[in-house]
Amino acid sequence: MQPHQSALASVDEPAPKRVKRPRAAQACDRCRTKKYKCDEQYPCSHCKKSHLDCVYQGNYRERESNRSAR
Repeated sequence: MQPHQSALASVDEPAPKRVKRPRAAQACDRCRTKKYKCDEQYPCSHCKKSHLDCVYQGNYRERESNRSAR
């Protein structure tokens, strides 16, 4: 067996695909402000750990899209 053949065989193998986590539909206000990954629980894990009120303000994405359309 030649050494360059084994190196070529590993190049032909496909790279492992990364598993993407689904994006949260709506983050709580604190996670959105701090840019944390919100788990959408009530209260979410970040607010629970910090002993803070977990507030979900409605229609955030709707307001954001209206603002960018101007």
